[in-house]
Parts: sequence; C-alpha cells; structure tokens
Amino acid sequence: MAVTYKAMATALLVGACLMPSTMAQAAETDGNTLLYSFPVNTEDSAGFIPANEHEKIVPDAFFVSGDRIFLDDTANNRIIIYRGQNFEKSIPLSPEMDVKLLFYSSEDDVLKMVYWDRFNENGSHFYLTSVSVSSGETVPAGQELSDGSRILLEYSFDSTGNLLTEYLSGEGTGAVLAYADAEPAVIAEGNAAGSECVGMGLAIDDTYSIYSIYMAGADRSTIGECIIINGGSDAFAYAVPETHEDSLERGNVQITESGEVFQMAVDATGVKIFRLGKQAGASMEDVSLLEREVDGISDMVAAPYASYKTMDTATIRARMDTYKDLKWVYNSTRNSNASVTADPGKVSQPGWITQNADGKDHILSNVPYCWGGWNAETYVKNINNGKYAGNVTTTAPGYVSGTVGMDCSGYVSVAFDLPYKHGTSTLSNCFTKISNTGNVRAYDILNKSGSHVLIVVKTYVQDGVRYVDTYEEAKSSGKIVFQTGRNYQSLLNSGYIPMRYNYLR
Repeated sequence: MAVTYKAMATALLVGACLMPSTMAQAAETDGNTLLYSFPVNTEDSAGFIPANEHEKIVPDAFFVSGDRIFLDDTANNRIIIYRGQNFEKSIPLSPEMDVKLLFYSSEDDVLKMVYWDRFNENGSHFYLTSVSVSSGETVPAGQELSDGSRILLEYSFDSTGNLLTEYLSGEGTGAVLAYADAEPAVIAEGNAAGSECVGMGLAIDDTYSIYSIYMAGADRSTIGECIIINGGSDAFAYAVPETHEDSLERGNVQITESGEVFQMAVDATGVKIFRLGKQAGASMEDVSLLEREVDGISDMVAAPYASYKTMDTATIRARMDTYKDLKWVYNSTRNSNASVTADPGKVSQPGWITQNADGKDHILSNVPYCWGGWNAETYVKNINNGKYAGNVTTTAPGYVSGTVGMDCSGYVSVAFDLPYKHGTSTLSNCFTKISNTGNVRAYDILNKSGSHVLIVVKTYVQDGVRYVDTYEEAKSSGKIVFQTGRNYQSLLNSGYIPMRYNYLR
C-alpha cells in the first residue's frame, strides 16, 4: 500500500500546486475556528518547560470527542481532560511515558494511546496501552510495539481506533504511511513561480489521507505550509493551519469519520486547538501560508580560543558510548544537595535519578542532563566529591554552579572533544552546513540553533523515505538516548540543519 499512497501524495501535490488561480478566487472558504486555548504552565492547564537552549517539552498529542478534549501534558506526566474550556480531570502517567498518539472511544469510555519510553537508553521502545477514563486509574504499562531489534517506523489510529503500523522489516498491521516524501512539483501559478513544492503524507485509513505541503526555500529559512485532505472523492479539501512551531506530527492532527479536521498548535503563548476550515480549491498563491523563522540566531559568534582536534568516526563513537554507558555511584544524601545554589528553585534532578532517592548507594549508567553542563571528563570525580547530579530546570539564566552533567550541545562538545563548551549557536565555529541535505551521513549533526542538537549515527531509506538514527542528550529523558527510525525530512522541516565537523578525518 505504500506505493499507492506515495502516488496519491504526488497527485495531490500536483493538483494543489498547479490549480489555476481563477478557480481559487471562485472558491468559498470556511474560516478556521479556535475551539480551545490553554495558557502556559498555569494550574490545571497544559504547558511546556523550556529546556535545551529553548528546546521545549510540548504537548504532542490530543483528541477531540464531542465537547471533550484529551491533551497530553508531557511536562507534568498526565493526560488532561477538559469539557469545553473547563478542566474536568487528569489521568496520571508514569514518568517514562511520552504520549505520541491518542484515540478516545465514547462508546466504551476507553482512551487508547501510543507512548514512547523516554527513559530507555534505546529510544525505539514504543508501547500501546489504554485506560478507562471514568475509573480514575493510573495508565497501565502497555504492550510493546518495538524495541532495538524491531523498529517501528510509522503508526496511526484509523477512524475507528484500530492501530495501523509499519516496521522497518516491512511488517505491519495495516496500510499506514506517515511522512512519506512526495515527488516535488513545480508551482506554475502565483508569486512563487518556478519554486518547488514538496510534502509529506499521513494515511489515516483507506478513505482519509493528510498531506503537509511546504515551499522549499533555498536554505529552509522559512516554510510555508498547508494541510491537504483527500476524502476519497474527486473534490479536494484544503485546510490551512493557523500556526505551529514544528513540522506536522501524527498527534497534532485529527480527522473524524465525518471529515472534520482538528489541529493542535503550540507556540510561546500556549496550546490552541483549531477546527480547520475547508476550501473547495486553492493555489499556493491564495493560501495563507505559515512563514516561520527556523534559525533566528545571529551568525555572529565568538572566535574559538583554542585549536580543534582532527577526529575520526571511531573515536567520536567511542566517546559518545563512553558517556552513554558511564557507570557511577549515586546517593541522594550526597548528590542531591540543593544548597549548591542560593535559589533551590534553580535546580531539579531528572526522574531516572530521583527514583533512587532513598539515601542508599545505587550504581547508575549514563550522564544526566544538566543545563549548561559539559564537564563529563571529570563527572565521576565530581560526583564522588558530592556535586549535584544533573539539572533539568532551565529557567535559570545559565549553568548553576555545583551541578554536573551535560546538555545537548555539551554532549556534542564532549563527543567531538572540542576545546571548550559550544552552544547550538556557536557550533558553526567548527561545523559547516551541508548544502545538499541528501548527503547527510553518520557522525554529522542536526543542529537547530538556539534550540537543540542531535548526532546522526546511521542513515537509511525505506519506500523512498529517508530515516536517521540519532544520539542526543535529551532534557525530556534527562539523559543520553539513542533513537531509531526518525524521519529525516520531518527533522529538516522542524528547523534542524545538517552540519559536518570541519576536522573529520
């Protein structure tokens, strides 16, 4: 079915991009409707916590059912339920559950969810679970969908709640194709004549498919996007998102059996849920495309004050694994002293560490996330001397003295043995942007200046879609994690720039 859906994606793209503007002018358009709006980090509301140089832990899954809204609140380990704008209740999640997809059946009052184990060092562990909403129980551990040896590439609930999956091996439970790159189509109408229009698709089931379309700029500095819905007929419906900071995610869009489309948008002000309006036809010229700045950080950076080392990939990988697998002894009496700062509110340890807060010695593996940190070379020595293990509180103006560990750019600095800690906005001192994004390879980095950075360790293609496996020091997990089967195009659309170390041997 993958080939069928990819062909459909191409057809949709060509239909969207080449439609005459006279047809678009004659089309009647329904406006988008704001159904729900939740501010950031207030009582009983969803929020997100600034992390790795403005990286965010955002609500990344929702579901609308009648006047109810189910919302994943990753930062606070819960599912929040509202009726209208009123908070109804919350369902507790275990700290490792990062929910990626929701489906609610009002008939049997069951909420289904796909979640990722964010505390597992191998980031390919996904699970399917369900909970009775009225019972008040904690969400139980789920059925494992994938692990390090069986990689889940794509997954989606159909309109009746069946989970469709696709694995790297070609196995699966149904026809699902998410983030499938469609062939570029040249826009012949509008003020963007001659530029390329490319897109990604998500097949909900055999009837409904969603395609996220964007204009490919020279350096992806801005992305214009609309959502195209195929309802199984000759008539196309176009729905235009209001705003969202990252590329289209599975959990950010919901389509009902009746064809209604909802989208969750997250920005600096909070979380909004829209019912998207339909258009009978449009050209790219007439769609109110979203423009967003991918890299707003100035390229003006400080010159390095020490020389860089020539590195080979084996050495880089060895350094990466050394700290992912680092063994050390944690004791909450010795390594959780918040008096390292005058303001205890500036420090907070990752959950995988605090679960061992019983005053006893525990042998742990991995180096914890620490805002502004990169002192991994002396990490064990510092821990044995009573330093504070990790810090996931990122509202402080910078590194808090007395804490030890690494943040995302600190991990890159350690992996490539850089002479001093670089931030995501200064990695361009020693990494160069890869102009041809198709040339990304192992031990390149994907950098989102002012936000986050990943290290690529493997690239591969299935059904025409490029995937990457990555290492990262992730605030959401509180440690170094390895993630498999990440869609490369989606990362690019989210603002990540592929870069290569200047001194790679």
